Amino acid sequence: MKAANDQFASGKTSTQGLPLKQVPQLLSSNIRTAPRLREQSYACGWARVQLPGILAETSLNQALMAAMPIMGNSEHPRLVVYHHGMLVGFNNGVYLFPETDTAIVLLSNAVALNDGPGWIGHLIMQALFNDPVKYDFVQLAKDTANTARNVIPAVEAQLEKERGNVAAPKSLHKYVGKYYNKVKTFCMHITEKEGVLWMNLQGHEVENYQLHHYTGDEFSWLMTRNEQIKRGRNPIGYAEYWKIRFVSENEDDVSKLFWVIEKDLPGEGMELTKEHNENHSEL
Repeated sequence: MKAANDQFASGKTSTQGLPLKQVPQLLSSNIRTAPRLREQSYACGWARVQLPGILAETSLNQALMAAMPIMGNSEHPRLVVYHHGMLVGFNNGVYLFPETDTAIVLLSNAVALNDGPGWIGHLIMQALFNDPVKYDFVQLAKDTANTARNVIPAVEAQLEKERGNVAAPKSLHKYVGKYYNKVKTFCMHITEKEGVLWMNLQGHEVENYQLHHYTGDEFSWLMTRNEQIKRGRNPIGYAEYWKIRFVSENEDDVSKLFWVIEKDLPGEGMELTKEHNENHSEL
C-alpha cells in the first residue's frame, strides 16, 4: 500500500526501500466492467470499485445469488482494489483500501461450496468501516452453500429432461480415435474397453473419464460434485459442458466431435477432428 500511494503521488515507478515497482500500472483502471455511476473496472489482475458498490467481478458468490450486497457508505465513498483467487484446493480474497492504507487478506485451503474468504472479507469490511447497512453474512454463506449443493443435481435433471427419446449409438469402436483442435494444441483420445467408452484429455494418465451414452451420437461424462473435487476439478454447472457430441460424414465413419467447453462462446463448441492412422491403444 505504501508503494502504491507513493508512486501514484510522485509519478515514479519505484519506491525507495520497497520491492514493488510499476504499481500504478498494476492498479490503474483498464476496462470498465459495469455501466454504473461509480467506478467499477478491471486493472491488471485487480478489480476496482468505488464504494458504495458491489464486489463481485472475481467472486464465485455472484453466481450463487440473485444480487450481491452493496458495500460501503455513501457519506464516505472510498476505493477498494480487490481480487479473489480460486483453484482446486485453495481459495483467497485480498482487499486493498489505498485511502486508509488498509489491507484485508484471507487464505483458505479448502474447496468450499461457496467463496468463504469473500464472505469473511465482506464481514470484516462491514465492521471495519461501520457500514450503515448491516448484512447477515452467516446467513448469506448458508444460502449460497445450499445453492451450490444443488447445482450438479440440477444439471443432471436438465440433461434427463432434454434427453427425449433415446436413439441408439453406433458401434462403439467407430467413435474410437484421437481428436485434435485445428492447431493441434488440444487432444481428446477416445478408447473402448470392455464395451465402455473412455475419454482421455491431453494424454495425461489422471485425465481418464468414462463416457455414458446419452442419445444417438452424444455421450455424457457428468460426475457428482464430490467426484469432480476428488479429480481436482472445479465443479461445472452448465449441462452442455457434460456432453460430447460426435459427428459423422457418413453412416460408417465418425470424423469429428464437439465439446462446449465454454458456455458463452459462439457456435457449437470446441471442434476436434479425428486423426486417421493413429495408434488408438488404451491408455
